[in-house]
This record gives sequence, C-alpha cells and structure tokens, in this order.
Amino acid sequence: MRLNVAVAAAIALASFGVADSRRFVSIDVDIELTRVDQGTLESLVMGWGRVVSRDDKTVRVRLDDPLEVADRLKSLRGRKTVKSVTAIAPLMPGENLLARPRTELNQVYREYRESYIAWAKATGTALKVGEAGETKVPGTGFLQSYLQYRHDRSYPNEFIDMSGYEDVANRRTFEFDLQNRAQASRESKSLDLGFFGGRVEPKSGSAGGPEDITGQWEFTGPRDLRAPYRIYFGLSPVNGRANAVAFDPIDSNTYYAGGAQGGVWKTTDGGVNWSSTTDGWPLLGVSSLAVHPTNRDIVLAGTGDFFGNDVAGIGVMRSTDGGATWTRTGLNMGSARISMIKFYPENPSVVIATAGKGGERGIYRSTDAGATWTEQVTTDSDWADLEIGALRGDGSRTIWACSGGNPGIIRYSDNQGVNWTTVTSPVSGSQNPLQIATSKTNPDRVYLMSTTARRLYRSDDKGASWTDISAGFQNGSNNYNWSQGWYDYYLDATTRNTANGPVDVLFAGLIDIVMSIDGGTTWRNIGGSNYTAAYSGTAIVHQDNHNIAIDPNNPLRALVATDGGVFRMLYNNTNDTVSWTNLNKNLGITQFYTLAVHPTNKDYIKGGTQDNSTPHSFGNLIQWGNPGAGDGAGCAINPNNPNIQYNSSQFHGLDRTTNSYSSSSGFAPSFGSDSVPFIGDLWLDPNDPTNVYVNTNYLWRYKEGTGTWTPRLGGQLLSAGGQVRSMGFSSSSNIFYTGASDGDVYMTRNFGSTWTRLDELVGFTNRSVLDISVSPRNTDDILLAVGGSGAHLYRITGTNTASPVLTNVSGSGSTGLPNVAASSIARDPWQPETKWYVATDVGVFMTSNAGATWTDITQSRGLPNVEVRRLVANKTTGYLTAATYGRGMWRIKIIPAQIQSVVANPTSVMSGDGGTVVVSIDRPAPEAITIPLLDNSANLNLPSSVTFAVGQSSVTVPYTTNEVTTSETVTISAELGGTATATVQVRATANFALTRFNLSNSSNAAGTLGSMANSDNTRLSWVMRRPSSGSTTLFGRTRVATPNASRLRIEVEGFTTVAGLTYQILAFDNSAGFFRVIGSGVTGTSDGFYSADILNPAAYYSPTTELQIAFEVLPSSSSGNFTTAVDRVRVRALP
Repeated sequence: MRLNVAVAAAIALASFGVADSRRFVSIDVDIELTRVDQGTLESLVMGWGRVVSRDDKTVRVRLDDPLEVADRLKSLRGRKTVKSVTAIAPLMPGENLLARPRTELNQVYREYRESYIAWAKATGTALKVGEAGETKVPGTGFLQSYLQYRHDRSYPNEFIDMSGYEDVANRRTFEFDLQNRAQASRESKSLDLGFFGGRVEPKSGSAGGPEDITGQWEFTGPRDLRAPYRIYFGLSPVNGRANAVAFDPIDSNTYYAGGAQGGVWKTTDGGVNWSSTTDGWPLLGVSSLAVHPTNRDIVLAGTGDFFGNDVAGIGVMRSTDGGATWTRTGLNMGSARISMIKFYPENPSVVIATAGKGGERGIYRSTDAGATWTEQVTTDSDWADLEIGALRGDGSRTIWACSGGNPGIIRYSDNQGVNWTTVTSPVSGSQNPLQIATSKTNPDRVYLMSTTARRLYRSDDKGASWTDISAGFQNGSNNYNWSQGWYDYYLDATTRNTANGPVDVLFAGLIDIVMSIDGGTTWRNIGGSNYTAAYSGTAIVHQDNHNIAIDPNNPLRALVATDGGVFRMLYNNTNDTVSWTNLNKNLGITQFYTLAVHPTNKDYIKGGTQDNSTPHSFGNLIQWGNPGAGDGAGCAINPNNPNIQYNSSQFHGLDRTTNSYSSSSGFAPSFGSDSVPFIGDLWLDPNDPTNVYVNTNYLWRYKEGTGTWTPRLGGQLLSAGGQVRSMGFSSSSNIFYTGASDGDVYMTRNFGSTWTRLDELVGFTNRSVLDISVSPRNTDDILLAVGGSGAHLYRITGTNTASPVLTNVSGSGSTGLPNVAASSIARDPWQPETKWYVATDVGVFMTSNAGATWTDITQSRGLPNVEVRRLVANKTTGYLTAATYGRGMWRIKIIPAQIQSVVANPTSVMSGDGGTVVVSIDRPAPEAITIPLLDNSANLNLPSSVTFAVGQSSVTVPYTTNEVTTSETVTISAELGGTATATVQVRATANFALTRFNLSNSSNAAGTLGSMANSDNTRLSWVMRRPSSGSTTLFGRTRVATPNASRLRIEVEGFTTVAGLTYQILAFDNSAGFFRVIGSGVTGTSDGFYSADILNPAAYYSPTTELQIAFEVLPSSSSGNFTTAVDRVRVRALP
C-alpha cells in the first residue's frame, strides 16, 4: 500500500486497544476491507492492535505483539469484511540506533530479530541460514558487531566514556605542537603547528631506555586482498571500510579516501597506488572529505566514525599542502563526528560542516576555508548530510542539511549558511539519518531519502511539498536493500545530457547502489554487472555503501566508498552502460578483529575482519588470500603442525584445514541454547594445540584428531549475563582461566572439570574482560585487560590461595595507560614477568617494570595512532604483530638483542672432523635467550639452538661432520633480529678398511674381522691376562689405492675395560724395515677414536707394497685382566 504523503498526513488516525507490548519493534498489517467505518475498525483491532493509517478501503494496523502475527493473519483472513491482508516486514527502529543506550539497543536488536523471524514464518518467507547454522535476519550484521563493541567499551555503563579518547587526542596534539616548535626553532623557520602526513621519526630516550625494543613498526598488509567469493564481496581485490571519498578539482587521477579508522589516503595515479597522508594524526577516524574547488592544496577531513563504531572525532583536520601536513581545527566541536563538509563554490572561503553522534552536535560554518569554525545551528541532533544546490540567476545557492532523530530535521540556508530555515519533512516520527541531494539543473529541486520509511521523495519548491518517487525502486527481496539503513546510506545527484536537455541522475547508496538516470522515474541496481545487485552472484562492487563523490570535471564519473574499499564508476550516456574500476589493491584500511601468526614464518599472518572474511598472507605479503566467509572471527594456526589451521565467521561458523587451506571443512557443533557471540573467538592450548576452545556463555572444547566436542566444560556457566570473551593458558594444560563480558573470571585446575570463581574473591571491577595472560613461570599469576571506564590492566596473584591479591598495574598520569579499552596483552618472550605490551583503542603501550610506568610505542615507533585489537609476540621470529581495526596488520622486532656474528673454526675441515661455532649478539643478554642454529647440509652436525645466559654476549658450541666422498660448502646461520652466517668447507676423503688381521700376545679373541670397516658395534675383542709380558697388538694390512695422498690418517675406534691404558699406533717403515710409533694416547671405557697421521706416506707404502699398521695396548701394573674391543679400523687418505 502506498499513501499520498499529503493525504496521509491529514488523516486523523484512530487508536484502539492497548499500548504496544514491545517497546521498539512492531509489525504492521495492511488490511483491504469491503468497507471502512468506525464500527468495523473497532471490531477489527480491539485488543490486539491500533490503526496507524487508513484510506477509503485500506487500513494499516500495528500489532501490539508482533510475535502474534501468524495468529492475527489467520484470524483476519477468516473475516467476511476482509478482502486481503498483508503483513509488512518489521523495520529496525529509526532515531539513530547507535545513539541509544546500550541496554536499550540490545533490546531493540532482540525485538527486531524475534519479530522478523515471526513475520517470516507467518508469511512463508524463507530466511537464509548462516555458516554456523544460525538464522540470518537482514539488517543485523553490523549491528551485532557494534553491540559487542559497545558493550565491551561501556559496560556496566550505557555509553562509552569518550573523555579518555579526548585526553589522548589532546595530549598527542600538544606533543606534536612541542615537536614542531622545537623543529622550527632548530631550523629558524616560521612556526606551523600541525601533524605530519606520513610516518614520524621515532623519539629516543623513551621510558625504559631506547634499547627496550630494537625495531620500527612495519606495515605487512593486506595488500591485493582476494575476495572470498563474488556475492556480497564483488570482484577482487577488497580492502576495508571506507567512509569518504573526494576528487582533486584539477587532476583527474588524484583522489582522496578516508578510512573508518584508517585516516586519509591519497592517490595520484588513478588509484593504482595509494599513500597514507595522516599516520601522524592523534586519532584516525574519518567520516568526510572535501577539497577546495579552486585551491587543490586545501583539503579538509571530518573526523570520527559517523557511520559505524563510536570512534571519537577530533574536529576538522586541515591541510594546505595536499595532505603532506595537517592542522587540527574545530576544537569547539569536541568529540562530535563530522558527517559532511562542503565548500561554497562561488566563495570557497565559506565552508559548512555537519556534526553529530556525541560532542557538540550542530551545523558549523567557517569563513577562512576551514581554519576556524563557528556553530551556526545548535539544535542537538545528529546532523547527517549536507548538500549545496544549483546556481540561481542571482548568483546564490541553497545549502541543505538534514539529520536523523525524533523527528528527523531538514533545514536550508539561502545566505551561505548564516541563517537556516526548517522545512516540513515528508516523513514523521523517529528517523535514521536522513539523506538529501540537490538537483544540478533546478535550484529549487531537492531529493530526500528516508531509510526508516524506505522511501525517496522529490520537492520542486524548496521543500514546500514533496512527491514520493519510490515507485520501482530496487528494494531487494523483503526490502533487503534497506535492511541496514542506519549504517548503509547516501543520496547524491549529478546530471546527464539528453535530447530534451539536462536530466538529474540519482545515486542511492544502501546495501547496493541504486541509480536513476531520469530524476527518480525509474531505478536500477548498479553494484553488479548489467544492472544487477551487489548481493547477487554477478556482484562487482562490495556491498554496504557509505559515500559517493562526483567528479567535478565529469558528472558521470564517481568514486564510491564501501565496506570493501573504494571503487570508481563511469556511466556511458551513449550506450547506457555502467563500468567499474577496482581501486583497492594498495589501500591499507582493513579492520581486523582477530590475529594468528605462523610459528616460524614471520610473513605468514591471518586474522578475522569486519565484513571481509579472514585474510591470509600464506607467506606472501604482496598478495593475500581469503579462504573464509562473512565477517571473520576467531582463527588459529597449530604451532606444532602449521598445516592444521582454523577459521571462523559470525556465530562460530567454524572451519578447519589440515593442508593450509588447499581444502577445508566445517566442524561447528550445535550450541543449543547457549549465548553465541557474533564475533566469537577460538583458542589453542599452547601446551597441546590439539585442544581447541571456543566461547559461548560456557566453554567448549574440540579435540583435533578425534574430531570430538566436549560441550560446556564442567557444566559451569562462565558468564551469567554475557559471554566468555577471553582465555588465559598456563604452562599446564590442566590450568586455565576465562574472562567474560560481564566481568566474571573463572579458573580451572583440572582441565575444565571444576571451576573456581575469582572475580568475587578479589573484588574485581564489573567490566568486560577482553584478555587474560598467565605468567609462563607461575600458574597462579595472571594479567587481565578490561574495557569500560577506569583502570584497564589488573594483576591477580595467588590465584590458588584462599586470598588472591588484585593489583592495578595500569600506572597513573602521563606515564600510565590511557582511559580507553585494553583489548590484548602480549608478554615479552624474554622478559615475561616485567615487560608487557598492551593493545588499546588508541595504540600499543609497553611497560618494562611490570606496570609501574608505561610508554606509548605507537606513533613514536612508526605505528599509526589506530585502534589495535590483538597482539601476538613470537619468540622464534622475534616479532610483535598487531592486528589493527582500520590500518591492517603491522609488526615490530622486540628482541632484547640482535645477532652480531656467527664464526666457525676451522672454516675448512676434512670430512669426519669437526670444530666449533661461536655465536655472538650485540649486547649482554638481559635474560636467557635461545637462538635456533641452522645449516643447509645433513653432513654437518651442530646443536639445534644456542642459549645465552644472563650477561653472556657470545656462546661457543661444537660441530662435527660426516664422512663424504664429495666435498661441499655448508652454511651455518642464526637469526635474531637479523641473520648472521658462517661457511665451512667439508673436504672429501678416501677411506680404506683393513683387509688382513692378526693378534699377538692375547687369548680368547672373538669377533668378525671382516666387519671392521664400519662403525656398527660388531666388534673384535680380546682378553689380556696378567701377569704376562709384552702388549696386546692388533696387526692389519691394507692396499691404499692412490699413492699420491699428501698424508694418511690411521683411525681406531674402540675401548678397553680398564681406563687410562696407554695405546700406540704404529706403521711399518719399508725403508727402515720396522714399525714406527706415529701416535699414542690413553684409552677410555667407552667408544672413542684413537688416531695418528702419517706425514710422509711414501715411506710406508707403494703401489706394490701394502700398508701395515698396528694398534698396541700397553700393560699396566695395576690393570689386571682387561678386555680390548675394537669396532673399526680404517685408513683415510687426506688431501
């Protein structure tokens, strides 16, 4: 049913029955009657609904209880006065959902979900089933993520305390001012207080000393990120949520893009390459962009995240050099999110900005091109959109602004934003942010979109009257395209030429983009190929739209900002086609929830993201894969076998692989009535990574290998009013901890069979516990990272005692952690008891003294000032990796020392010989450090690692070589913050076994003489009896094939049962005619090598003469009877 707006507004609505039993969400039923009169209406709705509109034959009734919709439809269809009845799909309430109190917003979500499912069942509408088997309700995807985000940062309060974010922004602004003052003073230049666009050089001498960490943060990706599949995601590559786009007014290849928490990016080659211009900003949220129409160097960025999460605004950032440097302006706006900025075309010194969602909401005006701002409209509303109309004959234009709220507001100004007039809206009641567009051909024509009413309107008389132009709009099945109208929205207009003159072209950005080339008469989807939708299998553009910019030099060319990044559109007016160019390959604005790293490959990283699945680098940082679905969630890589990995999507859509995602399969159980988080987590037991844990309000365990689940460990409810948010693992698989979104903290010491509640024992704050870290040296010592307001890092010691102790280790003042959520803890692998890294909503902080003081290692070490969700410290690679929510993945070397050298001695050995390797680091080890040792040959043997004790800077270890027949060069390497190598040449030798043997002065000889060429424990042994004279002698002969060896080595492997007996190795000197002693020593009681070298071989053998050698064990007066056992005798010809 579609009612004329003017008629509908004039109807006196009858109200019957009781008030809505549900506060926020309702279902309307359109009833076509045989007649409409008071009596019919009263009998129709008494006790179960109320009339909200009617005309001559149709009544719209709002049900008191939307869950009764099936019963009401059945009842109505049985009435004689009813010709037809249609239930309208429930709508998410208007009035800016995200501005509602936390508990109210949760109730809105629950009511909407229940009502929508009830409506679907009543109308026979099939709902999609998610990866985890959950019923998918349109319009709830981002909302559920936001609910989790809001809860973790506000609980137990209703709203996030923005004061901590503002304090950080102000402090960082002040620090930059001081930095720039010092720089100007040193260089005797004029002072320009502002922020560098790119990376800032690190400050030295930070708390804890400049050597606390050895590296700089480096961006690792994603780059060139593949889309997991085409529907919803469009074509590859994808990236992260962009909120704003803008064209350079002169150069057709220069654009700007603003990330939700990614700052401002610039391209000068049409989107092939992008560079961040704002990594020095104090906070990185961007909602809007504007470029001066005649001075391309002036760029304004409206800060905060108006469309999504509660990212505080910091006013308007202003650049006068095309983004190279920035100045913070609009401090009087507070933490408001700046939704839109517009330069007045004929007088670009005048700039208008709209602000909402916190802070000083209103409409602001600047008369100096954005350098300073004055609030012109102080109406406390969430001002969402701003447009400037076509030029009138008198040289003026009308500026339009609108807001969401109750009611939505529309205002215009005819004097460049000085005074504003309110216009009657065609829609009433609570509204999502209204969107407005102005005709480029008619100064009095304006268009309006209400995502709450799911309608579009046109006014040709400056808002005096409105015409509904929604007919034929591409709503999608069951209004899917409108289903996130509080999050996905924009409306804009351009123009095209026709035979009858210029015509308005409209773009309505929702989940998909809907385009009209005739001023709203007809509508088509354009997010897919050939006018199909982005939520179809032919999608090109990532769905979920937030902003559009029209090229000032080509009205049919545009940039669009989506959840998947930035795309460029071109409409061909001649053949009526739309073409798209993907611009996401080198952006860096991905929003990560979770993180997993490969145990040994520093370039292998993955993580779950907002609306872009679970990107995997697969060891290739240049092009990332994406084997996942939906919103990425918990993920993990088995450290013992990295081929075994796990991904998940919303509501625990669990997926596993045993071959690094050459293939994969789901493994989610049915969680029954458990409370399953939208973005769930997944943990591996580091002691036994075949134990896989996932969270509900209970804890579940999956056993890799057997494929079995243990549900609800111990039957213990681990969160009475929320969900498990965190786990902490000790050095024992039996002992682990959980933290919940309602502040509950539990411990088990028997693998989850029974649990002890800790938060009540220690009086822990009632806040969401976002991470737990257990000391690797003390299973009873844990750290807790929490959300909410106040201190954000706590330590509990003595967890296994009757009186555990809670300590605030957040520090205080300027050297403490900021009052913002702390999401992740990483202990330094070398100093885990005192050095910790903590991820917060404003960056990464480090302590070197167990929390007494903290150092901000974000921008000072090259990481943009962005929200960081996860940290992982990898001792093997020496890297700390950060998953950010808006700037992708980053890493930094945190090793306490760096490898300096690896030295082998000797560097050339005969095979079978050995030497030593000296490994050195660049400073005395502050704690025990173990470095892996590697070599590239099976013929060189050395320890797998070398350990530096505290204070050591070099360690020596032995190496040996195997006997080889071909010489080779072996490389030995060690890595710690770099790689050092040494080479050893292993020279081949020729070996010759004895061919004839005999013994003298012995008895009881046993063994197999023919096996003595090998070290195989097949021995020749004999007993020497005392008293007797002489010695026990083994005689042997061999034919040496090559008489030109430079020397010969005689080797005997064996032992005597009495230690310390003297042995001699002799060789027969042919020229002298007797045996000469060429080497001697003492024997041992376990196998050893006894060797001697012949330095002049020609005296001992010839091509016609065998080499004769002897091995004697000399008598000892105290030895008594003893046994000599020989395993091998050989002759080696050495080069």
